[in-house]
Amino acid sequence: MSDLFRANGDLRKLIANAINRNRTRYLIVCALLVAVGIISIIFPVVSTFATVFVIGWLLVIAGIVQGAHAMSYHETGAKIIGILIALVTLVAGLMIVYNPLIGTLSITMMITIYFLMDGIFRILAALRIRPHGGWSIMLLNGVVSLAMAFILFFALPGGALWVLGVLLGVNFVFMGLTLFTLVAAARNASL
Repeated sequence: MSDLFRANGDLRKLIANAINRNRTRYLIVCALLVAVGIISIIFPVVSTFATVFVIGWLLVIAGIVQGAHAMSYHETGAKIIGILIALVTLVAGLMIVYNPLIGTLSITMMITIYFLMDGIFRILAALRIRPHGGWSIMLLNGVVSLAMAFILFFALPGGALWVLGVLLGVNFVFMGLTLFTLVAAARNASL
């Protein structure tokens, strides 16, 4: 993709112009990501439990929606399977909501996998857009995500209460800074 940016200046300007048209919105998102990240770092246990609580309720809602949808199936076998999947989702969500400590450990493991995959894909994306402005901060973001995955993995199970909130905060701060860098690069590219 870096060859594409070098060879096709029109595409680079097109992308830069699209970002610049929504510049204010991007900058607001940057500021919000950094602010949420800092709050999460300052209050890691609260942010860990808030994350777990939100995920629990999302699973409850997803279970209810899946169950309602399964009721519309005409085939009995499909209806039973759909209802069973909905019940598993609903029960998992209720377990997390009513006992967030159980959810904290399992969600921390899932987020560890998320950070691992996020890091890999951000590094690959950064290498693909190199030398376009902002690629280096995206690469750093990917490396930080990989580091967070390893920190989470080795902090389990005891650190699950606080490490998740801190690392999510760090990730939000870096996402905000990455977006800011890309917005700044787009402004320079369109000049």
